[in-house]
Amino acid sequence: MINHLNIKKELYPDYFHPIIASSLNNIGVIYQYKKDYPKALEYYNQALEIRMKVLPENHQDQAASYTNIGETYEFLGEYQLALEHAQKALIIYQTIFDNNYPYVLMVKELVQRLQEKLNEQ
Repeated sequence: MINHLNIKKELYPDYFHPIIASSLNNIGVIYQYKKDYPKALEYYNQALEIRMKVLPENHQDQAASYTNIGETYEFLGEYQLALEHAQKALIIYQTIFDNNYPYVLMVKELVQRLQEKLNEQ
């Protein structure tokens, strides 16, 4: 998976490119599936940093990064951090899509779940 990223870096030497961000995000997904949450966060945050620099404000890829980071913090039991990121994702998705769009509904469920977990603490 790192070789794939290295190939993309050769094709797109400017590190701040959306394709590099997508690769970093995808590596984060793999680490999340492997339950290596700190490593997943590392890659998700790198992807988000690039996406914040090169994409227009409130782009759905930024929301996807916030969602991934939020879900990962949830797995770590860091519900407040998870909620903060999920809420950022929800705001972006709601500016782009209608309230019944699947991404909006998915992140609303995540926010609600996180709020319930915080209330239980």
